[in-house]
Amino acid sequence: MPSRLNRSREVVDEFSDYIAENKLTNERRFLYITNGFVLSLVPVYLYYAVFGMSMKSYAIVYLVMTALSSFGLQFAYNNVACSVNNKMTRERQGGGIGRARVAGKDVVAAQKVMQKKATVQESVAFSILYNNSIFLFSLILLAFYFFPSLPSVYNYALSVGLSAGIVALLSQPRQ
Repeated sequence: MPSRLNRSREVVDEFSDYIAENKLTNERRFLYITNGFVLSLVPVYLYYAVFGMSMKSYAIVYLVMTALSSFGLQFAYNNVACSVNNKMTRERQGGGIGRARVAGKDVVAAQKVMQKKATVQESVAFSILYNNSIFLFSLILLAFYFFPSLPSVYNYALSVGLSAGIVALLSQPRQ
């Protein structure tokens, strides 16, 4: 009976560690929203300069689609960052066992903390790069190859909406 109780405690501890590691901090939330907003402004400029959609006439469409794509990109950034962080953490946990015997416990603990911070930074950077490239590639593909004959306002709404949807779909964690 005690072994079963210990095993359930270990599972609860692992789960709470997982939740703590993948919690979205305010700093990362701000980073994701800012990146998503700036990336969502790129199509606004593209459609203003290339397709001739005026800012005043289509301000509502620009605002709505920019807001929707910004929030969709924020969730995509977080999904990819969490899944990449988990994969990288699992792969990196096995390293450094030989040094743990030689170095002191506090040195090993400090190295683990530094490794966690580096892993989080790398996963966030990869997430931003990955999602931005997919968004821009799908936007250009949809705008110039699939919907060029549509009126520019419909072209914009479909291209931006579907691009954000594609990014959100591809960012879902796989089991």
